[in-house]
Amino acid sequence: MSEHYSRANEVATVAAAEKSQALITISKDIAVELQGAQQMYEDEDSPGDPAAKKRAVVMASSLYIFQLSDQAYKAMGLSEEIKKGVKNGDIGGDDIQTQLQTLVDDALDGFSDKELSINKVYQEQMLAKSKELSGEAEKIFGEGIKAKENGDHFDLAEVIFAVSLFFTGISLVFRTRIRWTIIFAGLLFLLGGAVYMITITWTFS
Repeated sequence: MSEHYSRANEVATVAAAEKSQALITISKDIAVELQGAQQMYEDEDSPGDPAAKKRAVVMASSLYIFQLSDQAYKAMGLSEEIKKGVKNGDIGGDDIQTQLQTLVDDALDGFSDKELSINKVYQEQMLAKSKELSGEAEKIFGEGIKAKENGDHFDLAEVIFAVSLFFTGISLVFRTRIRWTIIFAGLLFLLGGAVYMITITWTFS
């Protein structure tokens, strides 16, 4: 029981830390997403300036590639071509610009299923590990409760055997036929204790 409770506490602590880290990462991803979108929004003020457009794409793609978590990057629907483009020095390429601009246009049109702040799939994926650990902690804690219950059953078995020994021992005091009655009662408790103990989980484990 003590081992299960201790283990459950350790796993629960890890689960809490994992959840805190996941929430921090989610908050950071959302902030980065908004900063990248802001760079693209600001470019709307000068749509005819190719240099401004490229600067906006460079800033947004840099934020998304270097600051977003891998899960957020995939959740936003950005392809690996963007990362490859960065490695090749083509962070202002047409493909990158098109993908980022599509994200902004979708947001402006109210099509926001890929926005991290409301993307349930992304958030569940980020919190999956902490939920798994929490479930494991609950399972271990439940095993601890079961171990405690079994321990209580063994304690009761000890009491039954103690009563059997009591009757057997006190029977030596009597010199009449009642001695056999008391011995018989002791044997009944002994037999009952043995049968009861067999039914307890872990008796033979």
